[in-house]
Amino acid sequence: VVDAGTDEEICIGDSTQLSATGGTFFVWTGAITLSDDSIFNPMAFPADTTKYFVNITDSNSCSNIDSLVVFVNRLPAIDAGTDKEICIGDSIIINATSPDAISFSWTPSATLSNDSIATPFAKPMVTTDYIVNISDSNYCSNTDTVRVSINSLPNADAGADKAICIGDTAQLEASGGVIYIWDDLVTLSDDSIANPSAFPPGTTKYFVNITDSNNCSKTD
Repeated sequence: VVDAGTDEEICIGDSTQLSATGGTFFVWTGAITLSDDSIFNPMAFPADTTKYFVNITDSNSCSNIDSLVVFVNRLPAIDAGTDKEICIGDSIIINATSPDAISFSWTPSATLSNDSIATPFAKPMVTTDYIVNISDSNYCSNTDTVRVSINSLPNADAGADKAICIGDTAQLEASGGVIYIWDDLVTLSDDSIANPSAFPPGTTKYFVNITDSNNCSKTD
């Protein structure tokens, strides 16, 4: 009475140990995907669903054959999304998508709002690769990675303080970016250039918000 064992399920790339009973000598088919085709309990590592036959001989030199199937499940599909860029101090949603996932696990988790959902907020202080591991209903898992790159803030400089006589004008000289927005249009010739003329009626503090080519901004 021979028994090749029960059918098995594995994920592609994994292996499983077979266990046949009923005799003293064992010969398995499919040696190329078995660790040993002449023992009762070889390791099987098929790339596709495979039916294994085992011929078992007892002490009377009588033999019989039984079989089992090792079903190979594909890995679940996963996409961690496109790489992203943010300014230091900002946060962004990273978005993993999978038609197969029943669970999500992100690492590193310290700079994430929640490491077990598909779309956490990420707020890294340095460029970080976030790895998402997902599992499906077959207990197979897969991973993907998304990089969040950190851009520094511009070296915003509104220029040196100036002194004028009442009724005069002074040319301001901001630097450090490509877009300039000043906070006072009334006493400036233009609030959207680096070097507007200022004609304040009294001592005035001007603020300029400067944005660089990475769309990061800082105020001086």
